[in-house]
Amino acid sequence: MAFQGIIHLSLDSPEHVICVLGTEICLDLSRCAPHKCESFTVSGSPGVLVDIRNAVPVTTSEDPATTRWSLSDPMDVLVKMTSPSPATDGDKVSVSYYEPDEEVPMATAELYLTGIAVSLDVDIYRSGHVEMASDQQAKVFVGGIYLLPCRLNAILSQSEAGPEDCKSPVAMQGTRHDAGLGSLGQRRRKRVLRLRYTSPPPLECWPPEALNFCLVSCSEIKNLSQMMLNVQGPACILKNHRLVLHTSEEESEKARVYRPQEGGSSPFELVLGPGQHTYTFAPLESHLKETFYVEAIEFPSADFSGLISYSVSLVEESQDPSIPETLVHKDTVVFRVAPCIFTPSTQMPLEVYLCK
Repeated sequence: MAFQGIIHLSLDSPEHVICVLGTEICLDLSRCAPHKCESFTVSGSPGVLVDIRNAVPVTTSEDPATTRWSLSDPMDVLVKMTSPSPATDGDKVSVSYYEPDEEVPMATAELYLTGIAVSLDVDIYRSGHVEMASDQQAKVFVGGIYLLPCRLNAILSQSEAGPEDCKSPVAMQGTRHDAGLGSLGQRRRKRVLRLRYTSPPPLECWPPEALNFCLVSCSEIKNLSQMMLNVQGPACILKNHRLVLHTSEEESEKARVYRPQEGGSSPFELVLGPGQHTYTFAPLESHLKETFYVEAIEFPSADFSGLISYSVSLVEESQDPSIPETLVHKDTVVFRVAPCIFTPSTQMPLEVYLCK
């Protein structure tokens, strides 16, 4: 479980915090505790889970909210949300302090919580279904997610000047075979590839018209790896925050990310790719649930491990220009580009050589 921060409670006024689902908040109870108090109880609303660690209960009860805990021992009081809040300050945690042998609390500190969900998830098994990770920490180890380099597929079908014409460690030898009759009775000739895969061909070896080929067909682009963004929470909270999808400048050269769009010249918009490593969403007015399609454009090599990470960051915008923006939450997924061997879909390959 990811750690969001430490909240210092106060007896003078309630604290107000935004809590992102999948993260934990640690409460500091000792700083505001009255000197004569030796124990405390803690309770939360239905959408809040409270976990007390390294503490010894003074009295136990079937109701966790009435179990008293000692203030003299070092402890960790962790709070997390189970669902987005319906409204601002929609959930609450109350901490009551007790003197010895007293049944009525001497003082009470309150924490108001607004739960929001910000998650970036992926189609791990390429089954067409995006897996929602319950633990944000686990998504750092998302391995075995493969991007199909469909742009290179398109290059092979579009270009007659293939990579065999450039000085590349990958030898792709083209041969010609009869592949059926054309509309005028002439035999069409189709390329059959023999591949020795040692390292990837550099992109500069491919013709410019092939690199500019854009997948705009729904049937084609939906074969790419999927990445889903999910944002939920009160609208009045979301509109004061900025949402950014981003990767590093170096990794943006290795893949492209598309999102559906309406009213444009193409049904899909390129949001991340070469020369564009960040994308800022329009101000959020309500919940956002959107699927992105990720396309690799470079194979793994000695200079490229094949790992590409994408992150979504929720940033709180400051009303005061002198105060910097605050990063509220960041979620990251990692893709691994799979090496591919291209063969015709209708014929068996003549020869296939594989070398490490």
